[in-house]
Amino acid sequence: ARPIFANRQVYLNTGSGRANTVALRLDETTKGDVTNTHVHWNRDRGNSRLSSPIIVGDRFYMVTHNGIVYCLDVQTGEEIFAERLGGTHVASPIFANGCLYFCDERGNTSVIRASDKLEIVSRNRLAEGMRASFAAADGALFLRTFGHLYKIEK
Repeated sequence: ARPIFANRQVYLNTGSGRANTVALRLDETTKGDVTNTHVHWNRDRGNSRLSSPIIVGDRFYMVTHNGIVYCLDVQTGEEIFAERLGGTHVASPIFANGCLYFCDERGNTSVIRASDKLEIVSRNRLAEGMRASFAAADGALFLRTFGHLYKIEK
C-alpha cells in the first residue's frame, strides 16, 4: 500500500500479514527513531493488507482484503464505521464526484458516498475480475481487468 501525505503527516500501512496503519507527524524534528515522539496514532487491527487507503476531507477510508470498508477520523484514528462490502479486495479505491469506488477481484464495484455512514450509491459488475487499481484522467475512469482495459466516461 502506498503512503499518503496530508495534514503534515504521513499515513503508512505496514503491508500484508498483521498490517498496522500509522499516522506519523512530519516536521523539522522527524529524524532517526521517532517511534516515541512522532507517532500520532497507530491502528493495529482491521487494516488493509494490499489496497491503499484514501483520505477525503477529514476522513480516512480503507478496505480490508476480505471486503470490510473502514472509515476513520484522520486526526485521531478513531473508527467511525466498519461495514462489509464483501468480496476479496486488492485494488485501491478512488474518489470522484463525492463517491468512493471499490472493486473486488471478481469485478464487482461498490460505489459509496464519502460520509460518516456506509451509503451504497450503486453496485456494478464487470465480466471478469480485477486486481489493478483504478486510474482517472481527463474526466474518464480507467479499469484494467484480467483481460481488458476499460475507459468509462460521459
